[in-house]
Amino acid sequence: MKKTINKKIIFLFAMGLYTLAAGQSYFYLEKEMVGTTIGHRGKYAAIPRNENTGVHALVLSKGNIFYGGTQAMTGRSAWLFEGDVEKKDVYKVSCLKDKISGQSIITCLEYDAATSTVYGSTRNLRQGVWLPEFDFQEVTTNYSRDANKEKDVRPPAGHLFTFTSIEKVIDLGVAQEGEGVYSFVLYKPVNAIYGITDHWKLFKFDLKTKKSKIFVDLSPEDPVDGRSRFRFFGEKLIVDNKGNIWGTGLNGQFFTIDVQKDSMQYHEVFLPSIRGREQIGGVQSWVLASDGTIYGGTRADGILFSFDPEKKTCKNFGKPNYSSGMPGISVNKFGLLYMLAGTRDDKVHFMGFDLNGHNYIDFGIPHFNVPAASYWWRAYQLGPCFLYKDSVLVIGEDDRDGHVLFVATERKLPKQQRLQE
Repeated sequence: MKKTINKKIIFLFAMGLYTLAAGQSYFYLEKEMVGTTIGHRGKYAAIPRNENTGVHALVLSKGNIFYGGTQAMTGRSAWLFEGDVEKKDVYKVSCLKDKISGQSIITCLEYDAATSTVYGSTRNLRQGVWLPEFDFQEVTTNYSRDANKEKDVRPPAGHLFTFTSIEKVIDLGVAQEGEGVYSFVLYKPVNAIYGITDHWKLFKFDLKTKKSKIFVDLSPEDPVDGRSRFRFFGEKLIVDNKGNIWGTGLNGQFFTIDVQKDSMQYHEVFLPSIRGREQIGGVQSWVLASDGTIYGGTRADGILFSFDPEKKTCKNFGKPNYSSGMPGISVNKFGLLYMLAGTRDDKVHFMGFDLNGHNYIDFGIPHFNVPAASYWWRAYQLGPCFLYKDSVLVIGEDDRDGHVLFVATERKLPKQQRLQE
């Protein structure tokens, strides 16, 4: 009897392992990649390694030139850098402290083609115990203030800035007192910047008057105990083909910003999420495709989705891998999505998704050659990304020694198991 029970237990355990492996199988394919480092001294870089040079923002500007911004440790300054996609190189760097002091993270960069100008934003890591940090890329929980007010230390407020050359940065001033900036969009019709602070407040910055105002506070204090409710919201805004500004709020609900009234309107459409985790959802990254469709990834669950802003419908494409988070996403004209899926704790994977065949492919953790430094490197923490001419994916490594990766992309992905419709 005991032998029979033991055999059954062994059989069930083996079947469980088989089911787990079958349900989570991936096709790994090493890709040929080339990288350039911005974390060492030398002819190919000039940022000291101890500055913590993780790449936190990237933007493609005119032609093949791109710009990036780093995240430094608390108390040190962020850096700007300039590179060339065609040459696969970063050739110019500039420390932000010489232009705007006390800023440790460059959070967002946006290029205005009409004026050949780059706009940027910053924030700082919180010090002391003013608000607890959470694992979602240093996202605050908006949970509660510490009882000992003397321990509450607000970091320096985030700034907005602009430049046509990284040596000539123009400080536009504080985006909002006591607030850092997660991200923003440049909205030229009203000559303003709309953004999200790191305490979930929507602000408008008038580029003419250089004045800023909060027009929506997404996390009001609870009138009962004066504490902020436990809430999470999307870190990003995006402008669709019709000029509407979109974001996600409480429980992943989509909203638009009325630029005439400086107000926010919720719509009856929500982000996909794992049941019971809706309240910690939110967009971590998204991109606008040429046909007007928006593709993105959620921060809490790492779910890939598409959103039709005209029909106001959202489609769930599922989780590409085990972990939460999707810090980067890009789409090309061949219907291929490229994602950076994962978090700091789980190691970010470089992945692809075929919008036509509905199949994923996991390219694994990037392993690339750095010719200027004569070594190979495996990147575990990946940050922002963008596509160049639908053929080269440029990825920023958001780690201690920041690298920029250049990956050749295809017109097709290898076949993989289809999603269930």
